[in-house]
Amino acid sequence: MITDFVHYLAQYYSRENDLSNITKIMCDSSRFFKEHFIHFFFPHLDVDQVMEIRRERPDTNDGGSRVDLFLELSNDDKPYLIEVKINDTNHHFGQYEHSYGVPSERLGYITNYKMKQDGYDVKTWEGFYDYMFQLNKTNQEDKELVDGYIRYLQTVCSIIKFDKPMKLQYLFSLYEFFKILPKLLTRQNDYFEMTPGRIYEARLKWGISVCDFNFKPLSFEFNHSFYGQFDIYFEREQPLIVLFVQDCKEYKLEMSKLIENISSLQGGKLFKEPYQEEDDWGNNGIWFEMRPEVFTDVQEKDSIDDQIKLMGDYIDEVLIYFINKFEENINS
Repeated sequence: MITDFVHYLAQYYSRENDLSNITKIMCDSSRFFKEHFIHFFFPHLDVDQVMEIRRERPDTNDGGSRVDLFLELSNDDKPYLIEVKINDTNHHFGQYEHSYGVPSERLGYITNYKMKQDGYDVKTWEGFYDYMFQLNKTNQEDKELVDGYIRYLQTVCSIIKFDKPMKLQYLFSLYEFFKILPKLLTRQNDYFEMTPGRIYEARLKWGISVCDFNFKPLSFEFNHSFYGQFDIYFEREQPLIVLFVQDCKEYKLEMSKLIENISSLQGGKLFKEPYQEEDDWGNNGIWFEMRPEVFTDVQEKDSIDDQIKLMGDYIDEVLIYFINKFEENINS
């Protein structure tokens, strides 16, 4: 739970300042993390002498500098400094040493891209990720917390690690999947009619396929459709298929009531217990993940028609369940 909590912070706190804030909090929370974070930059610094790590502490010279992390020492009136960068090339070499009155050896610098600067040892977040990943294999006390942080770091800094050979023969299957999505999302039965939208190609670089759709419940007296997404996350070894039904302004009160009672919703034969969460665009709604064993069953089918049918059965089960629960909220 702790690992997932820290990791999921990346969904909402992924900017440069967020990374600095969460890294400081990690140092304040874990002696193990604090020691190794500081030693990553300053191997010979006695961590016990670091009284406090302060965020964006202004210099006392002219007040024109605000270093990201200011390490205040108990045995030295000169601080150590760490500057954090994510896709930011506005650098402060020379400026911070002058402002805070320290030599360049006391300025740690870390970026999410490779760069060289004469007279400085510029670190990378990927290097820190590798460093902590190896150390945390033997750490027991704060293992879950640090695991969450390095997963958070991997997301925020786009650190991609592969340790298995690629299976290039399966690329055609990905092509097939995108081609069958419009057919899969064109559906009509006694409960609803469904039409596909577009595939968001901008998400593909993150290993996520997002295809939106609209569906209209046929049993409602109201003449409005719901918006949803059919997502597949293939940036992991075991891909995830999930349906998202977005909060609907035409049925705002009913949807709010259903979301408030999300804990009463149950999983089905083909989908796991639903949960409420915003999508990447900040839209609230309900998520229905395909059960992992069902995904495995899809992969093991002998024909593509059987695979399409099983994925279609999953869509039907999810939307029929949603419609039934929605109607219960209208009538209650």
